[in-house]
Formats: sequence, C-alpha cells, structure tokens
Amino acid sequence: MAASPPSPGKLLAAALMLLGMGAPHAVAAAEGTSCTEPVRVKSDNIAADYKQNNVDLRNVDISQCDVRVRAKNARAKGLNTENAHWNFDGDVRIDVENRGNLRANEAEVEFRDNQISKLNITGTPAEFEQKRKDDAMARGHAQEIEYDVTGGTVRLANDAWLTDGRIDLKCAQIFYDIRQQAAKCPAQPGSGQRVEFTIPSVKPKSDSKKTDEDKKQAPQAP
Repeated sequence: MAASPPSPGKLLAAALMLLGMGAPHAVAAAEGTSCTEPVRVKSDNIAADYKQNNVDLRNVDISQCDVRVRAKNARAKGLNTENAHWNFDGDVRIDVENRGNLRANEAEVEFRDNQISKLNITGTPAEFEQKRKDDAMARGHAQEIEYDVTGGTVRLANDAWLTDGRIDLKCAQIFYDIRQQAAKCPAQPGSGQRVEFTIPSVKPKSDSKKTDEDKKQAPQAP
C-alpha cells in the first residue's frame, strides 16, 4: 500500500527546518581554521604604476587554501596582502570551501594578516551555489553577496533568493552557512518586506499493486 503524502503542516515544518528557520541556532558559524598557505598569484601580464602604487593584472588567478578567485582583470595597491583590498572585474569566478562557488561581474577581496578574509561581489545578479552533502544543489542570487571566509557564511542582499531544489526562499537578505548547510532570513524592522517561500505540491504515487489486485478481483463479464 502506498504511503500517504505528508500533510501541508508537516511539509511546512520540514521546509523551515531544512532552511534553518525552525531552529534558533541552525546557522551558528563553525570556528574557522587558520590558513597558513601563502597567496599564490598567476597572471598573463602585470603592469605596475610605481607613482600611484597600483598593480594591474590580466587574466588573473589567485588562490589560498580553500579559496580561489579568477577574473579577466584585477587591480591592487601594490602586492601587499597584510591588510589590503584587491578589486576584480570581468567574469569573476570564485571557488570556496565545501564545494561552493560564486559568479559575479565584480568582486573585492579583503586581506587581513596575509589571509583572504572576506569577499564582496556584485552582479546582475551575483550568483552562489553549493553541492550539498546529499548531492542536492543549493543555489542563490542577489545584487550583492558577501562571503566571510573565517565564518564560512554567505550573505545575500538586495533581491536575495535561495533554493535547495525543493524550497524557494526570498527575502531582503539571506544568511547561508556553507559548513552547516543551513539558511536563515532575519527580520528587517521597518522595511515592510516579508519572507516569501514556495513549497511545491506533492502528488501521491499511484498504487499499481493495489490496482492489479482490484482487476483480478473484479467480476468477469459473462
């Protein structure tokens, strides 16, 4: 006998738990591990303006530990990574921990103590995705996305949208924990904007075995 489909109430509760909204501590940032690898830079060419202390890179690829940033162009104030900001533009592609990646038109990479600490990306829209542990794909987009390397969290803001392939979530800003694979939508006092999410309908599976038995038991026409 086929199992009955879940009730709308149970499905809603499961959706909230799935998105980390059913548990108050679902998006608790895990303690980040310190990266001791150097920053590695590859580029087709480099142009330095010593007077302005600007360095321009073409078809650049930088990486450190779990983070890799690729773009058509990059500009930095010197090649210092102790406390600096590098700007990237043109087909920006970013790989992060736990099979996550981001795509954008522009990105700013923030260095702290010679480590990549934060990435701010913008696009029309900027995009994020992660292949989850269950092989499902979490996807999201927004006008602005901020990735905190230490905390392992992604913040989507301005027209923020996120889905895990089953539940679609839309609100002013969404926080997604890459390590815990959970999301939350904090309230925005005074914004007048409410959280929106879509739960797809579930169609009951037909019980083919019962149908065959009914055919056998049905009286035959004389």
